[in-house]
This record gives sequence, C-alpha cells and structure tokens, in this order.
Amino acid sequence: MIRIVTCLVALLVAVAAGLKAPIPGYRVEEFVWGVDVGDGTMVNITGPVENVYHTLMKLNPGLANSVQASPNEPRATDDRAGTHCGPSIFGWDGANTFRIQEGIKYLRTQPGQPVSQPGPGACGRVSCSWDSAIWWCNDKTEEAVLDGFYTIADCAQLVLDRCRYQGAVWDHVVGQHFNVGNWNCIVRRDDDNC
Repeated sequence: MIRIVTCLVALLVAVAAGLKAPIPGYRVEEFVWGVDVGDGTMVNITGPVENVYHTLMKLNPGLANSVQASPNEPRATDDRAGTHCGPSIFGWDGANTFRIQEGIKYLRTQPGQPVSQPGPGACGRVSCSWDSAIWWCNDKTEEAVLDGFYTIADCAQLVLDRCRYQGAVWDHVVGQHFNVGNWNCIVRRDDDNC
C-alpha cells in the first residue's frame, strides 16, 4: 500500500498576501511539504495539510485508496503549561468542531517531523478548512522540531476536548494550549483564505 511520504517539512516565511498571524506581534510562516506523489516523484506543496491532500489527489487520484490514517493514537499531552479556552484577549471566534476533527485526522496521517523557524512568535497554519484552523506557534529562540505531526494533533485534540461549546447550529471550539517545550497550538475560526 502506498503511503504519502513527507521528506521535507519546513516552515518558511509566508509570502501569502494578507494572511494574518493568530496573535498580534507574531509572524506567519507557511509549511512547505515535500511529498511523494506515489510513483517516486517528489513535489513541494505549500499550505495547510488539507491543501497537500487535495493537490495529491489531483496529481494522482489513485492515492485516495492508499492514504491511510497513522496508527498514532492520542497520547498524554504534557499538561503543565495550561490550556486557555474562549476568545482570549484577541477576540477569537469559535471554529466548527467537525472541521477541526478533520484537521486532526489529516495531521495524524502525516509522517515526518514538523520543523519551525526560530521564534519567539513564529506561527504556521497547519490545518485550515471551512474557516476552521489549527495553528502551531514556536516561542523558542531556536528552531523547533517535534516528534511528529501527531504531536500537533494531540495538542489540538486537547483544545477540542476542553474548549468545545454548543453553538446555535453546530458545536464550536476556540482555545490555545501551551506546552512546556515552549510551543503552543491555537484552534479558532479563521476566515483569512481558509
């Protein structure tokens, strides 16, 4: 069974005009994913994980049957740093919980390790669909390398589990979880090209 292989994952300074950081004073960086299209050909795809999936399906529709979820199950996330639920001082709106669950699922399918440029305040939008986004922010002064994309998925799952609320039409989630490794994830509504 063919698996999507991520050979190069780096956060580069975004050139997308108008994409605003989730926190004032932070900068936006964008993921560049190096992926195998299924025949050994490597291509670079920029953007959140959903863009990678849809682009690969256009390049090789046969991959749809071979892409499988990672066996990575949610793990205990280091909880010493804390989770903040609600709009925060930045006035964030809630994201659609179903779309965030999809983003978490997509992140769990990605092999490789996410790498961020040095912070503090280096954020990348790693998942984005239907105005619902997952951001990963590095607040260390050096490059951040995580064990796997499942680590960001675990962080977002923690926010989803703790910060979900009933909306008028569907459930919403908005919050931020801080990890002791000096990085955090943000789950929120994002209508900036999302």
